[in-house]
Amino acid sequence: MISADVFKDQFEKQWQVIDSKYRHFITKVEGIKWHYVEFNPHGVKTILFTNGMPECWYIWSKVAPLINGDYRCICLDSKGFGRSDTRDDNYNWHAIANEVVALMEKINAPTFTIAAHDWGVPIANTIVADHPSCVSKYIRSSVPLKMDLGYLWKNRQLILFKSKSIEKAMLGNPERLRRAFSPGRFAHQALAAEDVDYLIYEFLRPGVIEASNKYYRFDNKPGGLNNAFLKVGIPVLFIQGDSDGSCPLTYFKDIEKMYPDVKVAVIKNAGHFVPLEQPAVTAEAINAFLTKQ
Repeated sequence: MISADVFKDQFEKQWQVIDSKYRHFITKVEGIKWHYVEFNPHGVKTILFTNGMPECWYIWSKVAPLINGDYRCICLDSKGFGRSDTRDDNYNWHAIANEVVALMEKINAPTFTIAAHDWGVPIANTIVADHPSCVSKYIRSSVPLKMDLGYLWKNRQLILFKSKSIEKAMLGNPERLRRAFSPGRFAHQALAAEDVDYLIYEFLRPGVIEASNKYYRFDNKPGGLNNAFLKVGIPVLFIQGDSDGSCPLTYFKDIEKMYPDVKVAVIKNAGHFVPLEQPAVTAEAINAFLTKQ
């Protein structure tokens, strides 16, 4: 079993090769540092991509280059992840929503489409609910509309990771992280080793595990927020892998009938990490959604 430091030393050169292929930006807004990667900077519209756990901007790296050329794509390291701020202690979803909107205003994208994966979804829900005039369309991936006891059992990390020591023991280990990205309860397709190791490298940056743990420990109320965004009246796309063991398709049954603004795109042969498992099909679904009036 290799340590985090040994893993980072071994992967450092390959990380540099991968990382150098992209346009990276660091900016600070109201004291919060943000890191993001930009694709198609001359797009007349903007789509913001946000990551989940244990991820970073790179979860969308294969999808963003395939998005409609009208769109400038911003792949963000969410607060507490990658190279974004890990020092601030306020992980109230409303506060983070305000911070993200302030970031988008600073980078000249006051109105945008948002695409969120995993833990990015609760924050995106809150952005849509709190700032409806800022969001034109909403894409959410790999999270159900309601979290019942069955979902919590399948995703018991939502409870276990409220403990700092448990989360650090489980997520501070490169080999355990590799297993999380391997075909099984979460992934369906085997991901490229360099993609997995890039995600792990970014997650093992100093302060990230401790900062991302605050998402689990802060006293947020997911039930109400999950429904609030549906009242805004903007188009919403659910993207869901057909083989995501942590979030089965049964959670999406009849959603389109219940909510006329919602469409569901089921991605075949994909598990939880849809954007990396099936990037071309995911991008096709997003492009179809973006172009539909």
